[in-house]
Amino acid sequence: MRTVSSVVSVLLLGALILSACAQEKWEYVSIGGDFTYAMRWNETYAAYIEEDLNVDVTLTDVSFHSRKALSDMLKQLQTDQEFRSLVENAEVVTISVPTESYLGGAQGRYMSGMCGGDDGQDCLRESVQNIKDDWTGIIDEIAALRAGAPVLLRVVIIGDWFYDWEFSDPMTPEEKETLIKYYREVNDFIEQDAARRGIVTVRAFPEPYFYEQYPPVEYLTPRAVHFSEQGSQVIADELRKAGYEFVALK
Repeated sequence: MRTVSSVVSVLLLGALILSACAQEKWEYVSIGGDFTYAMRWNETYAAYIEEDLNVDVTLTDVSFHSRKALSDMLKQLQTDQEFRSLVENAEVVTISVPTESYLGGAQGRYMSGMCGGDDGQDCLRESVQNIKDDWTGIIDEIAALRAGAPVLLRVVIIGDWFYDWEFSDPMTPEEKETLIKYYREVNDFIEQDAARRGIVTVRAFPEPYFYEQYPPVEYLTPRAVHFSEQGSQVIADELRKAGYEFVALK
């Protein structure tokens, strides 16, 4: 009896060791637009995971260097078998939501009086609905690919300081208030839906630099178009603070 117990214990220990070895190499897929492409925060986050969890992380950055929408990413995820395989098998996935890709064009039409509707805001409402639909689509697609397998999934959203950039078209306080209202509606929807699914969202940047105040100038590049090295570091730090809990998407 003792011999059998010892054999079982050895087999269980061996299985645990093999399981641990299988997890030594992790795949990390980074999805996003201009706020991810070449920003380096995902590289720092990958290094944090390696340091904190004692695993080797291979980062695959599939972000777009242009104003691509989540619908473009969703289409690629549905049709590109290599991309699908990466997401299906990755231990880590981050998504930077390109809200500006949706509302950027609508902003121009709104300020030019070409947005449509009695209040001149139809194109803004349409853009907001599009991003909600696309967000739901891409998360549902990832959930289907994962088929219940847990994943370390984090979502990065951008604050409304987007409307305070120095190169933005001049706008009245009323116009800015209207645009910010729709921008916040998108962020609120994503945060709430993510929370319902068990997904952790990270704000770029944490308050008071998300909604309350403009971020420190050193967080952004000189033209304020992208994150600076310091700004990217802040985002990676926030991701690290969020911990490493996995979620089984439904």
